[in-house]
Amino acid sequence: MPKFRLRILHRRTTSGGMDTHSEWLKARTTTEAVAQAEDRVSQVLAGHAGIGMLSDERDTLVWSVRHDLPKPIDLG
Repeated sequence: MPKFRLRILHRRTTSGGMDTHSEWLKARTTTEAVAQAEDRVSQVLAGHAGIGMLSDERDTLVWSVRHDLPKPIDLG
């Protein structure tokens, strides 16, 4: 069964800076892994601004989400 790595970065609420969370997800398909990642990111980021990123075993980014962050500036 393929493994996918979920990384979550979020702002600390008390001392500033960032906290990181990383875990491996086991899923039969990328679609299944994304569904697991969406659930997990919503749990970890509840009440926090942050980013969730899911990569496959080759470390290729397959999904990401921004949560309660300002829209990036378009430099183009």
